[in-house]
Formats: sequence, structure tokens, C-alpha cells
Amino acid sequence: YLLVHGINPYTANMDAVVQQYHLPFLTVLLPGGYGNEYSYPALSFLVFTPFYLAGLRNFIAVQVLFLGIALFIAWHDTPRKWGNLAFIAFLIAPVFFTYVVGGVMDILWVPFLLMSMREIQRGRYKWSGFWLGVADNIKQTPWISIAYLTLFFIKNRKHLGWAPLRDLLTWWFIGFLVWNIPFMVYPLNIHTPFEWLRGVFYPVIAPTVSQGFALAYYNITIGTLLHNLMTLLTIAWALFTLAVYWWYADKPQALWLAYVMPAIVYFVTWRSLANYFMTFVPVAYYAVLMHAKQTGEIK
Repeated sequence: YLLVHGINPYTANMDAVVQQYHLPFLTVLLPGGYGNEYSYPALSFLVFTPFYLAGLRNFIAVQVLFLGIALFIAWHDTPRKWGNLAFIAFLIAPVFFTYVVGGVMDILWVPFLLMSMREIQRGRYKWSGFWLGVADNIKQTPWISIAYLTLFFIKNRKHLGWAPLRDLLTWWFIGFLVWNIPFMVYPLNIHTPFEWLRGVFYPVIAPTVSQGFALAYYNITIGTLLHNLMTLLTIAWALFTLAVYWWYADKPQALWLAYVMPAIVYFVTWRSLANYFMTFVPVAYYAVLMHAKQTGEIK
């Protein structure tokens, strides 16, 4: 809505959009009220823009389309005799489909993450990095995967060399940045890049109400841990998982584990909604599939 009216979403107050479309699900803030800044990378709305311009106003069909694309990738790469496993991986929890048709956008990044895994299994690190950057440009959910992948290639540099890591990081950066550049520079204003940066990191810096499962569930059932304490716990937990991963990173299967590790980190975060975990179930299935292909167990 804002984009087609020539407005940079990161420089605008989202109240107008909330009122225009009577949005029912809003992120509640601790001081009261709700988050009124756009809080995702640019591809999260650019992916819908062609459909909006074509006259579509309900994007459930787009979400289902991306579910179909992700499911097709997984099914196509699964041996035919086990083809049903791909469907089970996506639909084992009925609520997963409920999230898709309910407007939760996580399904949008799944096809691109699967493509990144597919390309890295084939040794095409540039394309793998690019697709990972595209996935990261939809939501922040899979961001930390790049940290584990970096550790994997550093740990295995003796027999892989530095080229895979260089190609992966370079094209990951390109895949992420290219879609955001227009919104970092328009309108021409010294504040525009910082407003884009604030928007992209808004889920981290905003004083949101704690919500979700794992440790966040403690905050909504028993007591409330201080936000700063939870932040420190999250950092400590993330560093611990990175340290454990480093110890394990010389194993072949560690490459695929890197794509699933964000779900582990979300066990200790201020907000850990169900979709943060559930979306990684098909990713985990595809990781097992790619490892089996890599080791020659299946073709």
C-alpha cells in the first residue's frame, strides 16, 4: 500500500495501514500500544507487490503458492518410493498450514532456504549464498544460519580452502542487500539509511511483550524475567550453541545442521512464537535429505 503510493515503508508510520486494512494481529509493546514501524527486510513486501499491482488484496493465495513451491522442491529431491515423506514433513503439524493461510509469512523464506541447501550440496557456493541472502531478506528468523555456516567452512578450510566461504559470504551479502538498497537511499535524506536499519532490527530493539514457548513461556505463566536479563541469556545461549557447533563442525552432517540451528537459539529468546520452530521442521527434513545425497546413501 505504502510502496505503490511512493512511500518508503521504513520512513513511514504504519498507523495509516493499520487503519486502512483493520489489521487484527499487532505486536503489543510493554509501554502500551503496538508496534507501528515496518519491521522486516524489503523482500517481505516486495514479493507481494506484483500481486497487489495485479489487483489482488488477499495474499493467502500467495502464501499457499510459496508453500507449494517449497513442497515441490522437497518432493522433487526425495526418491520416488519415499515421496510421501516430503508431504509429511510439511503437514505433520496441521497448525503449519493454519499459519500459512493465516498470514504468518515464514513460509515465504522456506523455498529460498531449501534452494540454498540444494546449491551447497552441489558445490555451487555462490548460488547457495545468494539464495540464503534472499531467504534472510524476507524475515529475520533464519539470519543466524550464516554464523554457523561460517564456522563450518573455517573449521574445514584445510581441505575445502577459503574459496567456498568467500563465495558464500559475498553472494549472501549481495542476495540480502540488493533488494534493500532503494529503501536505504530513498528519500534522499541522511536519516533514511538509519530508518531502514531501525526497521530491520525493530524486532530486536522494540520493547515488545514477551510471548511464545520455551523460556518465554515462563514470562507469561510464572513470572517475568527482566528484558535485559533475557537479552544477556539469549547472547550467552547463542554463543554456547556456536561453541558446541564449532566442536562438531568437522563432521559432514554439521553443514546441514547449520541451517536448523536458529530453531535451537529460539529456545532462549524474549519472543519465541511457535512458527519460529515449526517452520524449521521441513528444513530439518531437507537437511537430512541433502546429507543422504552428499554421502551417496540416496541419489
